Amino acid sequence: ATENAELKSAAADAEPVVDYLKSQIKEQRVDTAKLQADADKVRGADWASKMKWKVDLRYRMETIEGDTVPKRQRDRIRLRAGLEAKATDNLLVVAQLATGDTDPRSSNQTLSGQFDRNAIGVDLAYIEWTVAMGMKVTGGKMKNPLVRPADFFWDNDLNPEGLSFAFERGPWFGSANYFYLTERAGSATAGATFATKGSESTATVGQLGYRLPVGEMSMLTLAANYMD
Repeated sequence: ATENAELKSAAADAEPVVDYLKSQIKEQRVDTAKLQADADKVRGADWASKMKWKVDLRYRMETIEGDTVPKRQRDRIRLRAGLEAKATDNLLVVAQLATGDTDPRSSNQTLSGQFDRNAIGVDLAYIEWTVAMGMKVTGGKMKNPLVRPADFFWDNDLNPEGLSFAFERGPWFGSANYFYLTERAGSATAGATFATKGSESTATVGQLGYRLPVGEMSMLTLAANYMD
């Protein structure tokens, strides 16, 4: 009887300690849950900071007239919506939609056609990998990687498709590009085991250039291009 009484007394003395430990464990669980929630918010904010949305809308009224063409007046719109996501420190993913029909040189849409729906297509869709400082590889439908003084040979709205390697080192710059123009299916003759390969149209374009400072406010850009 004495031993049982001692055990009951010890249990009674330990009960406040047990209750305290239980409260501490509960508080620790609450703190852990809060920390986990804060960590999730930080990760979400960090991922959101790596993404950049771009949207622009332009409305333009233009008049076309000349000595040999009849006068024409039209209203045109251009809508572009894109996303840039920095997947890693050296990998950039870009996607952009734009108005316009199948003309690769313009994303403008003329207001016409009795209120029909305007066409929207893929304007940009590429991956850019920074291999090293000043060196990058790009694949997909990309911005024109060539340095151009104006749109004499390449229209400013033209976004080529294919692969590109570009570099910039001090005043030197250049690129090696392989663009896809037209993919054609092959043909198979009657009784042939294999179909013949199609004759694809591609363009191999290279550029090497140098930027030369002229005075304090000017820059002379020299470049040689190769195309096949």
